[in-house]
Amino acid sequence: DTQHINRFSPELEKCGIECHFLDLGVLRRRYFKFWRLPGFGMEVISAARALARLVREKDIALIHTNTNTVLPGALAARMTKRPHIWSIHELLVEPALVRNVLHFLVPRLSTRVVAVSAAVRDHMLKDAPQFADRFELVLGAIDVQPFVHADADGREKLRKEWGIGEDEILIGMAGRVTRWKGQSVFADAAKLVLQKHTNVKFVSVGGVFDKDVFYMDEFKKKVRDVGIEGKFIINDFRSDMPDVFAAYDIFVLPSTWPEPFGLVVLEAMASGKPVVATAPGGPSETVADGETGYLVRPSSPEDIAAAIEKLISDPQKRRRMGEAGRERACKMFAIPRYVQEFQDLYARVLRTSETQQQPTPTTETRRH
Repeated sequence: DTQHINRFSPELEKCGIECHFLDLGVLRRRYFKFWRLPGFGMEVISAARALARLVREKDIALIHTNTNTVLPGALAARMTKRPHIWSIHELLVEPALVRNVLHFLVPRLSTRVVAVSAAVRDHMLKDAPQFADRFELVLGAIDVQPFVHADADGREKLRKEWGIGEDEILIGMAGRVTRWKGQSVFADAAKLVLQKHTNVKFVSVGGVFDKDVFYMDEFKKKVRDVGIEGKFIINDFRSDMPDVFAAYDIFVLPSTWPEPFGLVVLEAMASGKPVVATAPGGPSETVADGETGYLVRPSSPEDIAAAIEKLISDPQKRRRMGEAGRERACKMFAIPRYVQEFQDLYARVLRTSETQQQPTPTTETRRH
């Protein structure tokens, strides 16, 4: 993806990190057809060989694979006999065949498997309980500073852009528009809230991949069908997310499937906003229910609306929960903790690898 390369590689190079770009044969849904698997397999093998050559050339001591859709790193580690760490950010439920294959391969091809949440770890261990000792938990993290220090000017600018009055309460969500992020449920919850409260508006920020434009079309139609167009704003992808969260008064994560982690929850918390999130998955580890927000059942607009109404009717509760959320995000989910945990993990894995590679002393016994 050239767009992401152009964003990310200059930042790495500023830190003196050498960058190489390879076609890794990333597992995509388009490969979930039997006739496409041979071509995908060839891509993965070719990528693994290229990675192995690079590992040997640069004398790389450890290979770290990010996400379960990238397979060549694990194979290159086997080819070069290097330790392999595999970070898993996905809570894969379906297709069942893909889940079974990946949950079989990941622990067997890893020195350590790093789960972004206990929900992800426990989900994988249901299929591979015998590998529990290979799993590590490193909870996700964000750079809290841009959200903590977002100023009133950004809030005012966006609210003016969206036509939000000073006395109106703005309830927002953020996330890619897709079938399981819950935009449709959010619209249903908004309708329920608007039946009782007039000083409220709703915003959804997030775009779609080119091939998923129909999800956005369905979302816009849903908002029209429930009759809340004048109170519900749909905004595409934005790069000014600290200002977006500053503009919100309440944040909602209405995912209908369990979230593996949910970084947007941390961004909302760091911004000092109370959070209403569906309970299964990562949010149950980030949101302190009743303290920094509310955890609700998935696919229940009634529960989401009830939680929102509690916050609408109590400005002091919104403030207290927002402050508690910011403190929790800064204390538990900031980048320094995340970096330190990975540094400690690298050190442990490399020490173990060096010990295993040392020649075993031999004792010669003679018969006299």
